[in-house]
Amino acid sequence: MGKSVLEGQDADNILSLFSKNKIVARRQYRQFIADGIPLGKREEFGSGRKMTKKLLEEWGEEPYDQRALGSGEFIEELRMRRELEAKFTSPLEIKEIVMQVCCYFDVAPEELKMKSRAVKIVAVRSLICYLAVRRLGHNGVEVGRHVNLARAGVSVAATRGERIVRENQALFALIDK
Repeated sequence: MGKSVLEGQDADNILSLFSKNKIVARRQYRQFIADGIPLGKREEFGSGRKMTKKLLEEWGEEPYDQRALGSGEFIEELRMRRELEAKFTSPLEIKEIVMQVCCYFDVAPEELKMKSRAVKIVAVRSLICYLAVRRLGHNGVEVGRHVNLARAGVSVAATRGERIVRENQALFALIDK
């Protein structure tokens, strides 16, 4: 999950099956693992006979280990998702998010660079942080540069932004292309 590298693991390749964005991929992989825990120990993923890579290649199959990732159907579904994602546009850039939110609240983006604690400015910063970091997976430090906050401030603001969105779900439309 990004904390250390273990020999034999192909984390980047596996995470790429969940999303192009590493932060989003890690979050989705964590959820995938969490969803599987309640299922408990499953015999089909246990010490059964393994197919050799050579045998799979003779059959024209790609090698995989369903105990580690899932069935061939699951892997194929993930591949199809990745192909579909490539056809869709990438998430909004931070500048675009800033512009959308500022326009919605009728605030000039330059006002975010000032050391203002005005309620409206705090709300705009919070919403930008939530949408950019938590919803679209942008880097908190990068977002902080656009809204004049340090990394910790971005995290606190994102939590406030989440409450704002919970009260007004229509704000999600600001990041829908």
